[in-house]
Amino acid sequence: MYNDDMVISIDQTGRFEQIWLLEAVLECSEYELADRLSQKAAVISVVGGGGKTTCIKAMASECHQKELKAVITTTTHMQMPHDQFLLDAEDMDAFFKKMEEAGQVWLGKRLDPNAQDPNMVRNKSRARSFEFVRKVCRSGGFPVFIEADGAKRLPCKVPADHEPVIVPETTIVLNVYGMDTLGKTFEETVFRYEKACAILGKKPADAVTEDDLVRLAMSSEGGMKGVVGQMDYQVVLNKADTVQQVESAAYIAKHLIESGVSRVHITSGLKELMRP
Repeated sequence: MYNDDMVISIDQTGRFEQIWLLEAVLECSEYELADRLSQKAAVISVVGGGGKTTCIKAMASECHQKELKAVITTTTHMQMPHDQFLLDAEDMDAFFKKMEEAGQVWLGKRLDPNAQDPNMVRNKSRARSFEFVRKVCRSGGFPVFIEADGAKRLPCKVPADHEPVIVPETTIVLNVYGMDTLGKTFEETVFRYEKACAILGKKPADAVTEDDLVRLAMSSEGGMKGVVGQMDYQVVLNKADTVQQVESAAYIAKHLIESGVSRVHITSGLKELMRP
């Protein structure tokens, strides 16, 4: 039976149910998490479509509830929390002070909601400089969650030539797909559907299938774009809200693991629990 408050993780050794997404991604138990984060860098760049910000908020919330420090930022744009957590400056002294005061730092530059630019959306933030984000990643001692891609809220994404924006310090690339893309057309539900169709040999009016997501996730022009060196590549199959979607996600996960993905997570109802 699938419990929508749990994360189903699948790797080469089997299938596991865990309550927390970060524990699933880092392959550790609740009691091992603090030691794991103190001993090994965790810079997690989240790419793709279908719930990147939700995944980041779920992992940040886990840290918050367990009184573990964390950094949340973006190399593009993302939704930001209340100002209690936001650091709108490129200053390491201010960064460490904010971390001590709030326990988390959301690093970004608040966009002006009154500006005419369509990117200037209320409660959105754009990236600080690439070099400052890298400096924060190298400061150590806490996980860094980075939204490294944009998808216009569509469940599936194929990156453009300039995307995703992944810092070299990344240890894990978490690629997200929304299961609500299945059975709907590329044109309806895939951001940059023209590129997806070119990769797959499909038409915009074709329906997205499980095998399409497997191929996109394994493509160097799709989900694996920017994954280099020792970066661990994992996939999140989000919004598995029905029995059929869970079964479809399990099929996709099986084929991704067989193709070399280290770990696949099937999720539903991830909680956006950042506290004000």
